[in-house]
Amino acid sequence: MGYRGEDLDLRTPQTWSATPADLAVSSDAGVIKNGQRTPSRAGPIWVDDTVLACANHAYDVALAHRAGDVRLEHFLHALTRIDAAAEALEARGVRVAALRRESATIIASEIPVGLANGKGTPRRSEELADVLQLAASIAARRNGPATIDDVLNVLFEQRTDVQGLALLARHTMRVTQRESLEQFPPLSRYATEVPRYAQVERPVERYVRVSAPEPVRTEPVRVEQVRYVTETPRTFRSEYAGTATDNIQNTRIEALEQMVRALSNDLANERQAVSGLLKDLSRDTQAHRDDQGRAHSGLYERIDMLEQVMTEARTPVSNDGLADQLLNLEVTLDQRLKELSQGWSALTGRLQDLETSLRQSGNDTGVSTQALERLARSFDMSPVMNRLDVIEEAMLSRDANRNENAVADRLKSLEGEIARALAANTASTGRMETLISGFERKTPDFAAPVVERLNVLTNAVSGQQSAANDAAERLAERLSAVERALAGEIETAVAKHQAYANDLGEVHDALMKLNQNQHTLAGSIDQWRTDAAGDVATIANRLANLDRDNERPIETLNALSTHMDTMNRMMIERYHRRNRFWYWLFGTDDWIGTSWPSQAEAIEAERQRLKLQRPV
Repeated sequence: MGYRGEDLDLRTPQTWSATPADLAVSSDAGVIKNGQRTPSRAGPIWVDDTVLACANHAYDVALAHRAGDVRLEHFLHALTRIDAAAEALEARGVRVAALRRESATIIASEIPVGLANGKGTPRRSEELADVLQLAASIAARRNGPATIDDVLNVLFEQRTDVQGLALLARHTMRVTQRESLEQFPPLSRYATEVPRYAQVERPVERYVRVSAPEPVRTEPVRVEQVRYVTETPRTFRSEYAGTATDNIQNTRIEALEQMVRALSNDLANERQAVSGLLKDLSRDTQAHRDDQGRAHSGLYERIDMLEQVMTEARTPVSNDGLADQLLNLEVTLDQRLKELSQGWSALTGRLQDLETSLRQSGNDTGVSTQALERLARSFDMSPVMNRLDVIEEAMLSRDANRNENAVADRLKSLEGEIARALAANTASTGRMETLISGFERKTPDFAAPVVERLNVLTNAVSGQQSAANDAAERLAERLSAVERALAGEIETAVAKHQAYANDLGEVHDALMKLNQNQHTLAGSIDQWRTDAAGDVATIANRLANLDRDNERPIETLNALSTHMDTMNRMMIERYHRRNRFWYWLFGTDDWIGTSWPSQAEAIEAERQRLKLQRPV
């Protein structure tokens, strides 16, 4: 299996056996799918399985995060995930766990580039290709594939200026290797890293040899005490100080807090803007309502006046008004009848005088039938009777009320008076006919001026009636025009009212939607805060676990230091015991125990005998 990408040719010992000629870099670069290789990186690279696994893992990480290139950050993260590579990093003093966390944070914080709906593949970066090529060149000297150690040698020794190695340098402890083992002095301080001990001077042993034993020693042999060189205190990086990962996480948290603050400020500004718009809309609506109310009040007043006028014009006359009119008519008729009676009396006197004069003159007093009929038409009472018939029909057509009997009685009395007046007129008709016949025979042209005056009077009355009819028609037309204008104004007002109601409904719906969106946004922010608090709590728990895990090696080192101190102290005590008289005399410091025979063999033999005698 080779490299999963298409722009990097990695070979393994299982798939390719390289020769010195094959390891030479080819000068002809082939054109591949994702671009054209440079001449220095066109040939195959011979690596072992571990380096190939790290390269494939880096490719998978870059593809999962939709990165454009497979960079050194992805490769360093892959080194921390492969066990063999992680062990090599730890051997070089790299804190693998911290490197894994920070590299993962850097990879996750990058913005995806969007590779054609996930169908594209990330390209290998030039830095990664350079590092692998240099590692393969180093391995070619021993005619073998490039290993993790070769890659780390390139990263630590040859290409320290490559972009992305600052991440590796931050998590690397620079420790010089010792050429030889050192003796361990007692620890007197708290060490956070691998303890280093200074060289201890070898104690100078001085022995005094005499030819004969001295009788009594008044002073013990002076032996130079062991002196330890105290190591100068060195500065160590605290594991609890803020690392780059913590700085990145704090930066992202601060950025999220700033985004939330900005969002809150935007919401507050939008809320204030919406409140201002609502206040303006309410003021405009109130002003429009006031103007519309004033216009409607004037319109309603005009409509009321027109209704009153139309009601007064179209309302049927009540019985009380009719009774008053009939009373006035009776008074007028009485006056007219009195005038007629006076006129008839004067006419009777004049006719008597005329008759006397005619008799005296002895002329023929016959009057033509045509003159009599014309004179009878001039005194016709049919219009009065017709009007009375119309009044009676109108009264009979309406509902009866309490004044109906009184009206009927008055009409009856009026008919009686008119009948008496007509009877009186008929009594004198004969005389009038006689006089008129004589008058017409005497003077045929006597009634011509009267007829002319009656015709003129009839024409005048007809003109006045036509003028009254024209005025009534104009008034009806104006009233109909006013009614149409009023209907149009009412329809316009209703349409405007409906439009305003629709606008207010839309504003209300928009406000409801805005309120719902605000509630949804507040719920989302609360949920985000809850999730963030849970994530922070999880991160805090994991950091606490990491702190406990980091403290365990320290405790182990403390215990190891204690044991080493004890061992060193025992070795020093044993060395001191070797310089004593009893050890020089008996060859051992436990001379009492060695003076007794050993019972271990006897005890072991007795135990074996008892074991054989035990029943099965």
